[in-house]
Amino acid sequence: MKAKLYLITIFLSLFQYAQEPALSIENTYTELDSAIRKFDEDDVSAFTYINLLIKKAKTEKDYWWLYKAYRTAAAYAPEDEELKYGDSCLWAAKHTTDSLLLGNAYLTYGLTFNSKRQYDKALAHYLIAEKYLYNTDDTFTKYKLLTAIGLIKNYVELFDEAIPLLDSSNTYYSKLETRNDSAFYLRTLIELKDTHTDLGKYEKASQMYHQGKALNASYKDATIEAFLDLYEGYNQYRQKNYAQAIDLVQSAIPQLYKKEDFSRIAMGDFYLGSIYFDMGEKEKGISYFKKMDSVFVKENYTRPRFREAYEKMLTYYEGENMPFEQLWAVNQLLAVDQTLNTYFKNISTRLKNEYDTQQLLREKEQIEKNFEAESKRSFYGLAGIIALSLLVLGLGVYSLRLRARYKKQYDQLLNATITEEKSEEVLTENIIEITKSTQNKISISNEVTQDILQKLQEFENQQQFLESNLTQNKLAKSFNTNATYLAQIIKNEKGITYAKYINQLRIKYLINQFKRDAKYKNYTITGLAEEFGFNNSKTLRNAFKEVSGIPFSYFIDQFAKETV
Repeated sequence: MKAKLYLITIFLSLFQYAQEPALSIENTYTELDSAIRKFDEDDVSAFTYINLLIKKAKTEKDYWWLYKAYRTAAAYAPEDEELKYGDSCLWAAKHTTDSLLLGNAYLTYGLTFNSKRQYDKALAHYLIAEKYLYNTDDTFTKYKLLTAIGLIKNYVELFDEAIPLLDSSNTYYSKLETRNDSAFYLRTLIELKDTHTDLGKYEKASQMYHQGKALNASYKDATIEAFLDLYEGYNQYRQKNYAQAIDLVQSAIPQLYKKEDFSRIAMGDFYLGSIYFDMGEKEKGISYFKKMDSVFVKENYTRPRFREAYEKMLTYYEGENMPFEQLWAVNQLLAVDQTLNTYFKNISTRLKNEYDTQQLLREKEQIEKNFEAESKRSFYGLAGIIALSLLVLGLGVYSLRLRARYKKQYDQLLNATITEEKSEEVLTENIIEITKSTQNKISISNEVTQDILQKLQEFENQQQFLESNLTQNKLAKSFNTNATYLAQIIKNEKGITYAKYINQLRIKYLINQFKRDAKYKNYTITGLAEEFGFNNSKTLRNAFKEVSGIPFSYFIDQFAKETV
């Protein structure tokens, strides 16, 4: 259908061409390029002049203009033609020795793959583009690449790593003045907003929503408007403002269908399904989940957050005694997990091994350059370089020893039998040593002490420590005692503060759950925080490091490697 439409449009353009001043390859490149710019992007009528530009550049073997012609063709071509012209664009650039041209060509080709949701191929081209662009002065293109890498990190849910990249790009675009620059600004703002929602920063996300709506009011870009409403709908859903969330998501969907944006259509269906399911309208919610699943079946597109939909359907079918539907949900969840465990892992590994490592080497190179320049002006420069070398060597040795210690502690965590009955047993050598304090004790009767200790044991056995926002006052009230008594008894009997006591229970339980069920490795850090009673991902990370002695990110990475 698209091919027929393309041919019809080309035929009609011939009539338009006949009404325009005659152009040929004898005209200048600038004249042909100006003729093309009169057409709106995606208007294939422009190919009357684009083909002339390509022919002229080929005839004259002017690879700079041939690159530009193919890049323009990719922007104006139908969707099924974009990759062909992107490949030709790269071919033309390779016939030059221009690093900027090559960097732009690889970036353009990568963005074409990105638009088709082929993120692994997009990333491969971004990484090559970065190497060419690094030594150029094209700041705008560098930030365009930085944005693209940030979006990939966001897609694989490396939210904490995505924010600095998207934020720096957004700040850069905010200082530019053209409408096109504002479009870049709005796109990065939208992605930042979605990332803040995933991190539980709902107020910040809403501020960005209103900021984007105000700016887009003058541009009236329907697609930008739809993205803003879609992501704000997700933000309101996370806050359980269901009616507002439904209105926002439904207002975005028509434009998403118009643009044939299947990835965000799937997001909209997932959000609506989640909203209705959580409101108690489970069958209506499942109908949206199945629409989301149809995108996975057709396009093999999914995201980690979509797993929740299959888990909800599975629970529902099991409760309703629907074995056929239950089997279907199990099979779909297994297929989704296979996609996530291979596709996502490959992208995440490549980001870490190639992009992140390359940036560290860039920083190291810059530090060394700075010290080298300083040494030319000062006698002490040489000493600085030696000191830096020793520091790098020392950091390398320290890093190796640290990772070895982390691995040892990790093995202890996974090999040890940690049960609620052994709640006082330390996890690793780094866990805070439990020593009973005898200082600053409040006089508490033995009867009261034993009563609270018994209630604490029941509290641990029933995993009530997984409740979120479990303050000391709240727990004391449930024990019919006061917070001072509770804190002192925990201090006297367990040798730690109330907060450390709760964190130890949660972290021990988390590790046991990981050992029992590998599904937890597919959870986001935010999802794990909610699952095990922490207010946000930051408090989970801090508690895990304090209790276990190793960073939570190391634990997750190592666990994923060993349970493939």
